[in-house]
Order: sequence, then structure tokens, then C-alpha cells
Amino acid sequence: MCDGGIELRVTDATENWAGAKLRLNEAAPLPPQPNDFDLVFEANGGRTPLGRDGVGGQPFQVSVEFKLADGTGKSGPYIRPEIEGGAIDDDPKTWQTIRIPIRRLLPKDGAAAAVSAISVQYRVLPVERAGLLIRAISLDRRESASRAIINVLRQ
Repeated sequence: MCDGGIELRVTDATENWAGAKLRLNEAAPLPPQPNDFDLVFEANGGRTPLGRDGVGGQPFQVSVEFKLADGTGKSGPYIRPEIEGGAIDDDPKTWQTIRIPIRRLLPKDGAAAAVSAISVQYRVLPVERAGLLIRAISLDRRESASRAIINVLRQ
């Protein structure tokens, strides 16, 4: 069960580097000073092709497609995220938080104005391949940025 999120399933025929693009119905504007924000979501191990739940260890990477200030679109680089706890665990009841600084996802050239899609791509699949569950996708102000703003206000 995906618990209100998105389930990316694999089969025995799924190959390394397979993935999915989550396209937004309407581009979501980036906040002012986007470098102070992280793309945040929760991830959990999905089902195996035989239907077993909670297999962990899925290596994946993320890319974001942006709408630029001139109205064109451009994707940023694929980033392998750091996962809370080091890896997706094998407990289907727990979710790991993924935080990726937006600055790492931005395209090298062009002024990104909005997020139009998020791509999730498996890397080399583990021997026991399994899907991936994703939920609670958001842009959150980075804690260190918030602390820096508070420290400036205190001076």
C-alpha cells in the first residue's frame, strides 16, 4: 500500500536506469531565493515482482524539469540523493526522508522560474529488485538558511 503517494513498480523485465516522470498539471513557481530551499519527499521500499512488500536498498536519482523565465523548459542534472539512514530500509512501516538542495537540481544555464516535472530514475537495480514508494513531495526552506536568517535578525 502506498499510503497516499506514488508507487513506482518494477517487473522482471525492468532494466537498469528505468524511471518515471511526474509531470505537474501546472508549473509550480519557485519561491524567492530558491537556493535556500530543498526538494523534500519521503520514500519507502516497494513491492517485488512477486508481490513481497518492503524490500529496501533501491538506488535511485532525481532530476527536475524547470520552466525558465523566458517560458521554455530545461531539465537540471540527475542527482543521487542522500537518504536519511543511508538507504531505503526494508521495513514497509517506515519512510525515509529525502532532502535535495534545489541549487543542485537547477539547470546550469537559464533562470528557473517554476518546477514543471520531477523524474525519478533507478540506477543499477539490486539483485532483489523492488519498486519504490514516494509521498509528501514539497519545497522546504533549508534549516540552515532559516537559522542564518534568524541570526541576521538577532544582530
